[in-house]
Amino acid sequence: MIGQDVVYANFAGNLEQMSKTIVEAMEATGLRRLIWISSMGIYDEVPGESHGSILNPYRKSAAVIEASNLDYTILRPGWFTNIDEVDYEITHKGEPFKGLKYHERALQI
Repeated sequence: MIGQDVVYANFAGNLEQMSKTIVEAMEATGLRRLIWISSMGIYDEVPGESHGSILNPYRKSAAVIEASNLDYTILRPGWFTNIDEVDYEITHKGEPFKGLKYHERALQI
């Protein structure tokens, strides 16, 4: 990580341990900027959805990052579909999730 400006992390697997390893390595090398890909729903911000424990790895990794001293952004993308549209919206932590129209349309297909 020495000499880098940012870490972009988009993982699958043991997310909590991966986040701990990334945070430790960044703190050890003085790298401050992290972009972490997670999942919508980790803050129970999706109205009418309850994904239960399936999101726990994402929640735990986000908690590790939030407890760090890093300058981080946690991206929480919505569902992927085959609909040929692009319409990005920003939802901050604590706000209801926006952009659910793709999810709703995907369920109708």
